[in-house]
Amino acid sequence: MSLTKSTKNIKLEEGQVFSVPLPDGSYTIAQLYYQHIINSRQSQVTFGFFNSKFDTLEKLKVEYNNLDLSTPFAIATTNGYPSHYNWEFLGDKNIITKYDYKTEINSIGLFKKTSTNSC
Repeated sequence: MSLTKSTKNIKLEEGQVFSVPLPDGSYTIAQLYYQHIINSRQSQVTFGFFNSKFDTLEKLKVEYNNLDLSTPFAIATTNGYPSHYNWEFLGDKNIITKYDYKTEINSIGLFKKTSTNSC
């Protein structure tokens, strides 16, 4: 997929990577690890977050192919879609972490029995 495809128009799939705007105007990245579909309008979505920070979205896009997504510093489940948070879809990458996060996701799709609510 392209680095310019609208986040609102994509079907969520494991491995997708998103830019995450930070309060100081910089950006970091999140990768979709798991989606638990509740019904046609609701799901729980688990993301890995990485210790990468970029001054601008353009710099992140330039470095996209070189990103190391093997060691997330945090994993969290949200009940909102990336577009709710103004995250931009960047592309797809294989999930390569050694951490067995799927054993921590329960039957209702929550990572460690917790969800972060959307605003």
